[in-house]
Amino acid sequence: MLSRNLQVMLRLRRHLLTELTSLSSLKMSSRLNVVITDHCQLISQIRHISFFGSGQPSSTSLALPEISATPADTSLVSTDATDFTLMEQLQLGLVKDFHLFDFLGGNSLVKEYDLFSWWSPASWFRLALEYMHFNIDLPWWLTVICATISLRLMMIFVPIASHRLMARVQLYKKEIDDFKEIVESAQRSGNFLQTMEAQKELKDFLKTKDIKLYRQFIFMSLNGAIFMTQFIAVKKMADVAFPGMSTGGLYWFKDLTVPDPYYLLPLVSAITVAAVFKIGAETGGTNQGVSPQIQKMLTRIGPIIVFACSTKVSSVIALYWCTSNMISVMFSGIFKIPSVRAFLKIPQLPSKQVQLYKKALNQNINHGTMQKQNKEAFTGKTRSGSDE
Repeated sequence: MLSRNLQVMLRLRRHLLTELTSLSSLKMSSRLNVVITDHCQLISQIRHISFFGSGQPSSTSLALPEISATPADTSLVSTDATDFTLMEQLQLGLVKDFHLFDFLGGNSLVKEYDLFSWWSPASWFRLALEYMHFNIDLPWWLTVICATISLRLMMIFVPIASHRLMARVQLYKKEIDDFKEIVESAQRSGNFLQTMEAQKELKDFLKTKDIKLYRQFIFMSLNGAIFMTQFIAVKKMADVAFPGMSTGGLYWFKDLTVPDPYYLLPLVSAITVAAVFKIGAETGGTNQGVSPQIQKMLTRIGPIIVFACSTKVSSVIALYWCTSNMISVMFSGIFKIPSVRAFLKIPQLPSKQVQLYKKALNQNINHGTMQKQNKEAFTGKTRSGSDE
């Protein structure tokens, strides 16, 4: 274990440089001496770096303590792999000493581990994770959850707009289906002019009701982009064993860089993704337009595939999947509340009983129309026979 003085020094991470220079009586191994010396110099340089460029370091040289190495003191450094290593502790102190402009400039552990690119959204998400973990002092498992919730709340306009669109589609589904049937009938008959007229009428109807079906593809693409951004961000951090992740888990999944040994997170991921597919949480709260065969495959085979994949990936990815799926299900449930729909201007949908009544009424009307047409046809044949 680390000595008591060194533990206190590492806890005071904001003043790491001051603490290191003041502990002149501390005796440590030569390896520890080199590590502390390097980090003191690095901190001294970083303090003079800004977002707009590098400033000149102060002329005052950094006075390092005289630290002697003795064979008896080499036991002060812990080599237990389950604990924070000394390097992780010093890196944690290094990040805590960052100025805000230094952090924005990319001088962080994300950059040190070659996980930052200016053009990559996943890199900026990693910076957010790092900032929340080191500067707000959140454990890694809670950091991932809070970051996922924050990003989904920032992008909440996507599910709101998707629910508005699909609600309008459901509200005018009968009229849209009638127009489509006319178009298909004209196409089957080979009447090109009638087909064009029917398509124009359908287009005008959708325009008057503010229904733009191509938007749903945009919303689904945005959801996919958000998912891939978070997935790539946490996956690469787990792959390089980012400092603290190996001990930043909770209860049975302490190590976030390895798969869940008890398969509980994969099980929760499979259950939540089944709920997402069932209620259409990512498609505007409806499965309209999805064939029953595909819907059955998604709700039954999809969770099995997700469970199998979750058992092979690190726990931090499975934790992210669970959180994201729960948020999707929660959004879908909240958007069904009438007062919330009214506030967000999502059209109210008729209840299932009303829909069934309208469907039965339409069937009766169509049946009555067919009977009337058959009767008229039969009467016409009878009259023509009597005339003969």
